[in-house]
Amino acid sequence: MLLRGCALQVRQDLCDDRRLLDAGNDLELPTAARTGLDVDPEELASTAAGVLDVLFPGDLLQTLFGIVTFIPGIALGIRRMHDIGKSGWWLLIGLIPLIGWIVLIVWLATKSDAGSNQWGETVRA
Repeated sequence: MLLRGCALQVRQDLCDDRRLLDAGNDLELPTAARTGLDVDPEELASTAAGVLDVLFPGDLLQTLFGIVTFIPGIALGIRRMHDIGKSGWWLLIGLIPLIGWIVLIVWLATKSDAGSNQWGETVRA
């Protein structure tokens, strides 16, 4: 969405520049002949924005943040389940609507077991 908006703004800026050129100003626009490309720069920018919009739907920063934090978030949840003496597979209970979410929240808020368990020593008890 953000990239599509940027492409539309670039397109609008180019149209404004053409109007200035038509009005007799000495502003020169980059064309395919001047840039050495076989395509118009406007078409190239629009195509690139379209490709990025397909690859990263929605806001680009939001998508990158989700990708970067997904695996560490799962690892943290598994570590937390181990701290209370449960297998990391119990995180999948969160896939059950409402009841699973409540159970998971209660388990994540539970104080860690003192000592060690089958996964090792708990860091904080």
